[in-house]
Amino acid sequence: MAIEVFKKESINKMPLVTVILPCYNAALYVEEAVRSIMYQTYSNLEILLIDDCSTDGTSAILLSLEKEDKRIRIIRNEQNLRLVKTLNKGIDEAKGEFIARMDADDISLPERIEKQVEFMLLHPEVDLCGTNYSIIDGRGNKIQDSVTIPLTSKEIAVALLFTCPIGHPTVLFKKEKIQSIGKYDEQMINIEDYELWLRVSSSGLIVNLPESLLKYRWHGENISIVGRDVKRGSVNLAITKNVNCGFVEEFRELHIKMILAEWNYTEKELKSFALWKKTLLILFEKESKVFKKVFDSYYALNMLCVIKNSKENVKTKFLAFFNLLTIKPVRVVEHFLNKKS
Repeated sequence: MAIEVFKKESINKMPLVTVILPCYNAALYVEEAVRSIMYQTYSNLEILLIDDCSTDGTSAILLSLEKEDKRIRIIRNEQNLRLVKTLNKGIDEAKGEFIARMDADDISLPERIEKQVEFMLLHPEVDLCGTNYSIIDGRGNKIQDSVTIPLTSKEIAVALLFTCPIGHPTVLFKKEKIQSIGKYDEQMINIEDYELWLRVSSSGLIVNLPESLLKYRWHGENISIVGRDVKRGSVNLAITKNVNCGFVEEFRELHIKMILAEWNYTEKELKSFALWKKTLLILFEKESKVFKKVFDSYYALNMLCVIKNSKENVKTKFLAFFNLLTIKPVRVVEHFLNKKS
């Protein structure tokens, strides 16, 4: 599906959108996050703030914001449910036809919701819409303007084999669709979004908008970069549950390592990796331009590990590394491995 230019004149209604924003000890950033939703150009919003038993000043900040905007509704969990159960509670509580996700430390650009709703109304066959995003640090300084993401549903389906190509706090989806497939799986600790996207992709369509419409904050405490052992188990379970999405049992361990960015492939695994990639690129030649770049980046990083751990002399290692930087990672990898065989 091509990403079309928005046509405001074709939009005849403004459906209610519920923005689910879970909060836990987020006093440092939550006001800026909520205000970025309050100041959206799209006005028909329910702003659902779910306080998961915060013990800092989060609750007071939320109450203060509620006084400013009648669209805000605060729910306070009676006990700490953690993220996944809180998200499912938010979906059940949501009154909107569409649900948008938002995290308590990120910032949505003013036109984010408007552009996503416009796209969804113009493309009713799409179930979930993400966007590109920039990356900022804890102080709000920009680290990166945008990221490389697949845009079309076919590109996303391929990319889901190896990574999570949708920014969780950027998504807007149909409430009815997500409820019909069981919402978030509460066993999927730290990977609830990835597993849900697999289910959506296997039964519907996901699209990413190319424009950066959210500032994603990296500050060292993001859930997505902690709990690796637990996350590994969740990835394994996600693969088991979603074999119909293209996972092959032979490559299970490669899948897990790739998704978790574990850079410790053996030479044998890298050779399998190269063969696997060639097969996929033949099958998805027309839809995989963005995916190919992502795949090659992962592949190059793994090759660095092979070079580092090899018994070749320093000069050979340096030349291999230099060639790797000439944007020919796959060719260099295959040559290096074939030489050692």
